[in-house]
Amino acid sequence: MNISQKIKIGREHKNMTQADLAKTSGVPIDSIKRYERVDSNITITNLVKIAQALEVDLNFFYEEYHTPTTIPAQSMPHLPHSPTPQHTIKYYPNIRVSAGYGIANFEEEFELIDATFLNTFNLANVKNLEMVQVQGDSMLPYIEDGEFIILERKSDFKNGEIIVFNLNDNIYIKQALRIPNQNKISCISKNPLFPSFDIEGDDLNKMQLIGILRAKIKRF
Repeated sequence: MNISQKIKIGREHKNMTQADLAKTSGVPIDSIKRYERVDSNITITNLVKIAQALEVDLNFFYEEYHTPTTIPAQSMPHLPHSPTPQHTIKYYPNIRVSAGYGIANFEEEFELIDATFLNTFNLANVKNLEMVQVQGDSMLPYIEDGEFIILERKSDFKNGEIIVFNLNDNIYIKQALRIPNQNKISCISKNPLFPSFDIEGDDLNKMQLIGILRAKIKRF
């Protein structure tokens, strides 16, 4: 059963029309109609709004994702309600993390979104988590262009971790390696078509660690 089918099941369980769901969630009705088609794409922001309107947590859309598309009516999945109080994390819709050559980011507005889906990644009890979107192909095949990532805000990293950092007002995501006996950090691109680069000298003082990669979510 895919996400499109679960949106329709959740809507019908609440006795809502597509227009009702659009009004309650704030997602345009044309998008609702498109999302209920199998071939639709849905942003994580709108999926969160739909989940809140249907009074389910995001786990409802991701659990048993590969189950058969046809199931008996008596075995319809139970719609779990979101816990109270609701656990939230910050999502920055206007910031893109560069898996490439750097992206200037200036708009730091954020939305608080329901984070109960973090249970899927065993991150429910981890503090200081935030979500942003990746742009670029330098971390392929590990991280794809358009994927969302969950970051843990930290002031330091372990050798070999994938980190997000700010350097000269550009935000990057790279695998970070401290070179023994050398005062520099190598920033590794997973995709061989993109060169890795070193941060050394004065740039080490300019580098600002934003967070450590803890999970990634494909864009549906």
